[in-house]
Amino acid sequence: MARVLVMACSATKLATDIPVMAYELYKGVFWAVLHKQYLHWSDLGPLDLRIISAEYGLLHPTTLVSPYERRMTFERAKDLQPAVSVALLPFADASDVFLCCSPVYRAAINVNWHYPPTIPHGGIGQQMRQLKDWLTNDALRRSQ
Repeated sequence: MARVLVMACSATKLATDIPVMAYELYKGVFWAVLHKQYLHWSDLGPLDLRIISAEYGLLHPTTLVSPYERRMTFERAKDLQPAVSVALLPFADASDVFLCCSPVYRAAINVNWHYPPTIPHGGIGQQMRQLKDWLTNDALRRSQ
């Protein structure tokens, strides 16, 4: 099964007045790491990316969305949890899952993963490095 990356949305977004693909909307630091490795969503190949948005819930990278200002709270995560968890259920058997999201975003996820997901730890810089290493391992696998 493909590798799965679940990322949180970010407060920093593309300045636009029109809807764009979710993959293009978010511009935070973790998104910069992802965009450096994969310039376009179609470059993801076998990597399944899903995005937890405080506004929209779980998104596919090609879903058209408009910019918004909504912070994730534990209350909002609880509201989103049923829909997010059901949408992530097809990935429960994935052998390599990376949850690039803070505890408040992870509160929206209630999935019994078959294999424990990777959850980055440490400071922001350390977490960015862990994401980069995980993505780089994916790139190395694709080139072999």
